[in-house]
Amino acid sequence: MTTQECTATLNTLAEAVTQELEVLRTEPIAGAVWTFTPDKDASWTVHIDRADGAKLYLYFESSKGYELKDRVHISGSLNIGRNGAFVTVYEGGQRLSPGSITVALSRGPEAIAKEITRRLLPEYLRIYALAVAKLQTDHAYDFEVNANLHLLAKAVGTVVPSKKAEIASSYVEAQRESITFNRGEAYGTIRVSNKTAELHLRSLTITQAEHILNYIKGGK
Repeated sequence: MTTQECTATLNTLAEAVTQELEVLRTEPIAGAVWTFTPDKDASWTVHIDRADGAKLYLYFESSKGYELKDRVHISGSLNIGRNGAFVTVYEGGQRLSPGSITVALSRGPEAIAKEITRRLLPEYLRIYALAVAKLQTDHAYDFEVNANLHLLAKAVGTVVPSKKAEIASSYVEAQRESITFNRGEAYGTIRVSNKTAELHLRSLTITQAEHILNYIKGGK
């Protein structure tokens, strides 16, 4: 089977499986709707998407050898981080896996969809919800870090340089946690978290150093 033939067969299978998943779906919410867009490029893998960002990948496997391709492998995705990064989720100190199953291709789309619904979706969607929650927490942390860095940059009379990363033809500001600065003879690095700051200062005058240290100890 060539790559083009594989893609065409996977597209047909995935479209039928998506329809069956919608028949089996019990969640009465828009975010739970499964959709499939045929892959126009030659690929060994296609994906079925849910409106809330959950994603299932499908590709063929062989129960014997390499060319047989008599089984379909279905796995969940947690690639919802910045630039499509995988979001790692832990529970009780254990790293959670989005999970995967294989089903005989000969069983047909209806049976494959039932196996996905029974064996994969319950745990995958639970872990996916944890990944979304973690991502929201990470975004809140990033927002606080960004605000703190801009605050301290302003205090020293500089600005936070903007790094741009292209994602799907749009531009977003890459997360930054530190900046360098020069102010007169003094220079250094400012690094922040959401709650604290770390200052590496060089070439301060004695007066500047005394002022900073007096402030730290609570002096005027």
